[in-house]
Amino acid sequence: MGYEVDFVPSTPMDTSRAKQRYVELALLIGSHILREVKKDMRITDEGVRELVVNGAKSFGLVP
Repeated sequence: MGYEVDFVPSTPMDTSRAKQRYVELALLIGSHILREVKKDMRITDEGVRELVVNGAKSFGLVP
């Protein structure tokens, strides 16, 4: 599965929209990976959400 980012920010408003798209993409990819990991590790859905959010925070994608 591949992802292509086709939006290049050119104004301050566009930068905000681009950041939101990158956050959504990061969360989508992280959720997919962790869903697969969850099968083996037997962690809960809440645990998966927590790992994704903490990962996004560590990269400064969410406050």
